[in-house]
Amino acid sequence: MSEFIPRPEEPGKRYHGVHDLGRDDPLWPRYVQDAEKWDDGTIKNWNDRMDVLLLFATLFSAIITAFLIEASKNLRPDPSEINTIMLIDIAMTLRALKNESESIIQDPLPTLADYKPNSTNVFVNMLWFLSLCLSIIVALITSLVKQWCNSYISDRIAPPCNQARIRQARFNKLNNWKAVWIVSMLPVLMHVALVLFLIGLIFFLEQLNSHIWKAALSVTVVAATHTTFKS
Repeated sequence: MSEFIPRPEEPGKRYHGVHDLGRDDPLWPRYVQDAEKWDDGTIKNWNDRMDVLLLFATLFSAIITAFLIEASKNLRPDPSEINTIMLIDIAMTLRALKNESESIIQDPLPTLADYKPNSTNVFVNMLWFLSLCLSIIVALITSLVKQWCNSYISDRIAPPCNQARIRQARFNKLNNWKAVWIVSMLPVLMHVALVLFLIGLIFFLEQLNSHIWKAALSVTVVAATHTTFKS
């Protein structure tokens, strides 16, 4: 449907292009009918795919956020642990004063600046934040694609000659924006976000419990292998 569509005939003029068409030429309604049939099928397919993808991206983002709330705590020092150390130091100081000790041990207290999170915790948070960013980007672009679809099939009340020209202009714009490529890449980005989340989940569970970690790893490997060979 990307063939060249000549401009409508201007008053008092004839258009000498591929075809010599007037405003009332029967080719225009036939073109509009065929174009609308193709457009309706394509746009419906895109809308259905975007609806599913948008729902999945939204739910997935909510799930990652819940995990990040818990995982991000591992990037900060535990206030209760610092308070415990401070209380121990105060108790030792008071004991030394009570015993009239000549020297009081003054070990440097741990501070927030001295705290360095575990490298595994940093890696897990990095993967999950990247996954969340990709998921949000997919949701945003999916919403834009749905707007493109609605705009593409709007305003079909013009005369066939003008409607064909408008439709072709919109079709050319979609090609310029690489709309087909964008629609095909959105599921790929969503799969990348899912893979990043699963990798981070495996490392996160490894620190919690070895049995849970092994079970999750086994299920992930089986699912990944099945998906790879079936695709």
